[in-house]
Amino acid sequence: MTIPIGLGIGRLIFTALNVLAGVVLLVLTVVTVRARAGRTVGVLLTAIWVVFAVEVAVIRPVLNRRSDLVIAGSAAPGTDGAHYAYIAADTILVVLLVALTIVTVRSVLPDPAATPAPGASVRSPGPRGTDR
Repeated sequence: MTIPIGLGIGRLIFTALNVLAGVVLLVLTVVTVRARAGRTVGVLLTAIWVVFAVEVAVIRPVLNRRSDLVIAGSAAPGTDGAHYAYIAADTILVVLLVALTIVTVRSVLPDPAATPAPGASVRSPGPRGTDR
């Protein structure tokens, strides 16, 4: 496989992955809005959208210009760190998604402090709300 063919395949794969990520992010946003999730979830989701938008609208075009030159057979100039920026953006997205997952799971699971310890007796109110 030649470098231009590899770049062409890579661009197709990254485009498909970005479309899929955008669709998943849109669905996640709709579900979050409908569920009226807390402020922390909203902040994390907004940060994910910002990083995703920078990755797709700013970093990818720089990488695409370079790959266009290589595919056309020209000598391509350096990307001025665009590859590193893309890796950094993806890393930030992973961290934000893990944080979003943790916050969401914690909001769904019961509070361990509110759950009685195993074997502890639970007092229930007697008739008409009085203790027995």
